This record gives sequence, structure tokens and C-alpha cells, in this order.
Amino acid sequence: MATKIKSNNDQKFTIINRNGEATTHDVQSELFDINEYNYQNAMLDQASKYEQWSSYMTDMYRYSQEKHTQLDVLHSKLYNQKFHEAQNAGTKKPTKDYVESLVLTNDEYQVKQAEVADADYNAAQLKNIVKALEQRKDMLISFGSEMRAEKKLGD
Repeated sequence: MATKIKSNNDQKFTIINRNGEATTHDVQSELFDINEYNYQNAMLDQASKYEQWSSYMTDMYRYSQEKHTQLDVLHSKLYNQKFHEAQNAGTKKPTKDYVESLVLTNDEYQVKQAEVADADYNAAQLKNIVKALEQRKDMLISFGSEMRAEKKLGD
């Protein structure tokens, strides 16, 4: 299950699972270096690559949803805590906006919010790779057609 992605500008992605095991993928070379010599293998590998990256994406979306849920739970706990603290400090009826501002400025909440943002970003990166794989399929089909047409012309 993908829980984190580290990437750089060279399109190298390291998928880190919940056990801390890392797998590095060079997306450019693994998925898009296609020529007349390897396109048949690329066609054969397309389904398995699509499944692999779709699985990464699904796992990351699930992980992202878990992070959202954790943020929601923390928000609720902090809201109740800050509301009661404000009441105990003498504020008879703390406003929703006042309590909300106390929650949003809480350090623990901000850390958890950053984790949610990271998980959402990683899920979006994987979604883009899966979309690229969908386009890759179409490209492979077109490339194969062109190769067959060139072969017929050469015969």
C-alpha cells in the first residue's frame, strides 16, 4: 500500500508502503521510452503497469481519506476542548468563529493538516500517472498501426 511518494524533477518516484519499504520507479523510462524495437513488449506490459499504478493510486486515496478522518476527529476534540477552556476562562458563550480560530491555530492541528495536504498531493500525482498510462495505451495502439503501415509500404 502506498503511503508516501517522494519525487523529484527527473520523474523518479519512490513509493513507500506502510511497512516502510521503498520502491523507486523512473516513470519516464519505465512507461514512456517506447520505440520500434520495444513497443510490442510495451503493449504486453500495458495492463500490468496500469494495474500497478492504479493500485498505488487507490491505496493513496484510501490513505488520504484516513488522514482526512484523523483531521476531522482532531478538529472535533480540539473544538470541544477549546470551547470548554474558553468557558472556564470566563467567556460565557464563546462564538463559533472564536473557537474555530483557536482550533485552526493549534500546532497539532496544523501538523495534521499538513499531512492531509501531502497525502492529497501524492494522490493527485498518482492520478496523473494513471491518466498518462491511459493515454499511453492509445499511443501504443497508434504507434503499432503506424509500424504495420510502414511495414506494408516496405514490402
